[in-house]
Amino acid sequence: NIQKAIAEADLEFLEVERLRNSIKKLTATQEKSAEDLKSKEYMHEKSIASLEDEISETLAAITEMEETVAEFKDNCAKREEKVAIEIETAKKHSDHVRIAFEMLRREHM
Repeated sequence: NIQKAIAEADLEFLEVERLRNSIKKLTATQEKSAEDLKSKEYMHEKSIASLEDEISETLAAITEMEETVAEFKDNCAKREEKVAIEIETAKKHSDHVRIAFEMLRREHM
């Protein structure tokens, strides 16, 4: 009976040891999984931060381009206005020259 009890105790001890080893393996697996998740999370956060930086730089470049385009349009409008004035002035001078030419021609007829 004692030997049977010892054998059963030995079996139970082995079962307990097996369970302890299984728990250790599970704990190690959980810890590794947690580390892997933390690493992936860090990589995702780093990737997101990089994308945010790219978006910020792109928005800044777009703003700069919009300002450049607005400045260019303003300069074009000013040039067009100046050219229109120069054309109008040239037409007036042309009219004056034509009138003067007509007057001179009449005088010499």
